[in-house]
Amino acid sequence: IIDLDSDSSVRFRLPGNVVCFAEDLSRVLCSCTRVEDGRQYDSYVVVELASLEERLILPEAEFPPRQVTEQVDVKVQASITAAVGDRYSFLKINDAFDTALWLKQRVDGDHFRYSIEVIDLDTAERAVAVPESATPTMPVVRTGGTGSVPIALHTFTADGAGFTYAIGHQTYLCEIETGESVLLADHGIAVDAAQRESRTSAAGGPRFAIDYSPSGRRVLRHANVWQPSSSDPPEPRWKFAAVEVFESGKPVRIHTGRRPIADALWLDDQRIVFYEDAAIYVLHSAGGPPRQIFPPVGSAGSE
Repeated sequence: IIDLDSDSSVRFRLPGNVVCFAEDLSRVLCSCTRVEDGRQYDSYVVVELASLEERLILPEAEFPPRQVTEQVDVKVQASITAAVGDRYSFLKINDAFDTALWLKQRVDGDHFRYSIEVIDLDTAERAVAVPESATPTMPVVRTGGTGSVPIALHTFTADGAGFTYAIGHQTYLCEIETGESVLLADHGIAVDAAQRESRTSAAGGPRFAIDYSPSGRRVLRHANVWQPSSSDPPEPRWKFAAVEVFESGKPVRIHTGRRPIADALWLDDQRIVFYEDAAIYVLHSAGGPPRQIFPPVGSAGSE
């Protein structure tokens, strides 16, 4: 570790590859790998950097050993924050670096089964938050691959009391203390019922983009809808733009625009800012007319 003010440094040996550091550099999560009799065994430990004390949080028994066909030197670029990269998408760590989510996968006959566990990084204690009975299964691919995992971890809520995860097109919010999950957003509900079967716009872009509120407990989406074209080459026609907020899992339209929207984001859990053409607007999550904030109303370039 290098102090950028004094250029002093501290060197130490870690038990494995770095997955991520705590923001205050007090802890680091490491992925440990060993090879024995042609098989690779994986485990995960948290290291307290002040004392170099190691705490095993996921033992080798949780990961089926993999057949090693050749020795490969894997170089891992460490992250200096708690943001775990795609390679470790089955793990999520909160900002305080004291709690982790683990998407557990196990083989049951010819299927994979999934659950989500919450890990206390101080004690290594684990508790099931989302049981296997609440998640879909996935057939074991004959080649040994897993195919597309049907469930994904998203993020912790701002207060750390819950987290979000997705199953297919549906996003759920789980309260850690109770283990209760509720549907937060069903993205399978079409923005434009006339284009229910289409997942992309006629212009070839995504149908919608989503954003989570600062609390992590509300979701909005915005979309630019185009009229499909049967001409050759296609000449899509503009229909409308939409901003929707999810309530009890279903989208509620709070704004319909006559021009394309570049982006829509939460300011807080009640207000939304969106960009339309050269103007910026603020919109309440309950709806009502948007308020133009830039350029100021009445100035040159404003309507």
